Amino acid sequence: MIKGFPPVTPYIGVSPTFCYLLKQKKPICCLQLAQVCEHCSFRNAKEYNWANQCIILAADFASSAIYNFIVPLRAHFRSPQLLKPIILLLEKKPDSAFLDAISWFPLVYWMQGCIDNLDDLLRAGINLADSAIVVNKESSNSVEEDHLADCNTIVAVQTMFRLFPSVRVITELSQSSNMRFMQFRAHDTYALHLSRTEKREREKGSHISYMFRLPFAAGNVFSASMLDTMLYQAFVKDYMITLVRLLLGIDHSPGSGFLSCIWITEEDLWIRTYGRLYQKLCSTSCEIPIGIYRTVSSKSLDCRSVALELAGDGDMAAINAEIQRQEISNMVRTRMQNLGLPTKDYDDVSEKRNSLSYVIINPNCDQDLQEGDVIFVIRPSPIFSKKIFMNLGGTMKARTPSRRIRRPLGERILAKEPQTILETPSVDSSSRTLRLNIPGNIGVEITPPSGTGTVV
Repeated sequence: MIKGFPPVTPYIGVSPTFCYLLKQKKPICCLQLAQVCEHCSFRNAKEYNWANQCIILAADFASSAIYNFIVPLRAHFRSPQLLKPIILLLEKKPDSAFLDAISWFPLVYWMQGCIDNLDDLLRAGINLADSAIVVNKESSNSVEEDHLADCNTIVAVQTMFRLFPSVRVITELSQSSNMRFMQFRAHDTYALHLSRTEKREREKGSHISYMFRLPFAAGNVFSASMLDTMLYQAFVKDYMITLVRLLLGIDHSPGSGFLSCIWITEEDLWIRTYGRLYQKLCSTSCEIPIGIYRTVSSKSLDCRSVALELAGDGDMAAINAEIQRQEISNMVRTRMQNLGLPTKDYDDVSEKRNSLSYVIINPNCDQDLQEGDVIFVIRPSPIFSKKIFMNLGGTMKARTPSRRIRRPLGERILAKEPQTILETPSVDSSSRTLRLNIPGNIGVEITPPSGTGTVV
C-alpha cells in the first residue's frame, strides 16, 4: 500500500483526500467477494481470513455517496494494520466507472445480494462484521404515504436484528418518527417508559422528540430529515458544510484536524474526571475532547431506575422466548452448514436488552469517567502535529524554572548553534560595543545599557 490521492473519482467536484491506495489497481474480477476468478478462489468472507472485522454496507445500488463512505475509512492518519475490510452488498450491479474508482482502495469488495436473503448475509460475513450499515431502500419503499416510506427497510433490519442480535446495525430512515419501530422488543418496559416521555415532548411542540428513543441515543439509527436544520445553518453560516466535511474526513486541508476517538481503559481511571482528561489531552497531544459515548450495563444500574428486564407473563413468556430463540439459531446454523461455513462463528445470544448506550454532549468538567467510555476527540494532523510538538517542547523547556540558569553569552550561542565556531570577539571601547564574528553568518553586535560596563 501507498499513500496518495485517488486517481479516479466517481463524480466531478470531489476534493482530493490523502488516503491509502494500492500501488496498482485491483482487477475488476477480484473486487467481487464471492466470485471465483483466475486470481482468487474464495467464495465467502470467512475464507479471506482477515485480521480485522469487516464493515458491511447494504444499499439498493452503487451511488456516488458510497465513495464518500470509503474515503474516511482509508484516510492517511489511520494505522494500516487496523484497516477494516469494506463489503458493499448491492442489489444491482454497479457500473464500470464506480468499480474503477473503488479498485484503487485496499480491502474493498462488492457483492450482489440483498439483506432480505439470509444466504447473502452469511456469505458477506455478517458473523464476522464489526458493524452493518443499511442505506434506506429508496427504490422499493412505498411512495404513496410518508410514514410507509421506510416500511421495507424497517422489516429487513428488524429481521436482521432477530437473526444476529450481537451485530451492530446502523440504519438510515426517511422519517424520524419511524425510529420507534427500530430494534423493537415486545414487553420492554424501559422502552415503553421512554415512549411516554417522547409523547409528552411531541405534545409540547418539540421537533427532536426522537432523541429519547434508545436506538437513536445509541447511534443505531439516522434520519435524513435531520439534515433540514443543517441546511438552514449552512445558509446562515457559510463555513458549516466545509466544517462538517472536514470532521467526517471527506475533505482534507493542510493543518486541519479530523474526528477520532479514544477508549478509556482501567489504566486511565486515575484521570477520574472529564475536565482533567480535557486538560491532559490539550497539553500533551493537542487533542480536543467533544463528547462521551457511554455504555451502561443493566446490572450496574440503580435499583430505583426502570428495569430493563423483559416483562412477560411469568415463566411462560420466558419459555416461549427461549423456544423462538432456539428455532432461529437452528435455522441459521443449518444454512451455514449448507454454505460450508463453520457454525461456531454464529454468536447465539439473547435479544434481551442488557445494556444502554448513549452520548453525552459537552460534558461537565466534573463528569466522572468510567471504564469502557469512548471519548470523541478532534485530533490534529499527524504531520502538522509533529511540528507543533517540536516547537512546543522547546518552548516548555525554556520556560521551566529549574532550567533557567544564566550562562555566559558564548555558551548560550553555542547551545543554539552547536556546529558554529566562534572567533575571538572584538570590543570597541569608544562605542562600548561587543562584536561577535560568526563564520558564515552576519556579525552580531550587542550594546550594553547605559551606566553598565559589563555585558552578561
